Amino acid sequence: MKVHAIKSGVRCVCDSLAMQYKRTGWHCPNCGHRDKQAHIATLKEWFIFVKETISNREACEFLQVKDRHRTKRLLQSAGLIEVGGGRSTIYKWPW
Repeated sequence: MKVHAIKSGVRCVCDSLAMQYKRTGWHCPNCGHRDKQAHIATLKEWFIFVKETISNREACEFLQVKDRHRTKRLLQSAGLIEVGGGRSTIYKWPW
């Protein structure tokens, strides 16, 4: 499946894809829901429907997070397997 065929963004419990990452976690501007781990379900969708690895750049685009450093911390906090180092680092889901 192509990446552009899947809508990007972190899904909220209200089914909105508009969640935004703030200092304390993910916040939905539509319903006000807050969740610190909302990105994990979105990452799981990536690994199921797109491919078995994700780079920081791909995660930035898919999660709609502009800060690459924040994206790296989100990927590390999700318990993914880190392969490689530096710019060539990729992440795998720990099936």
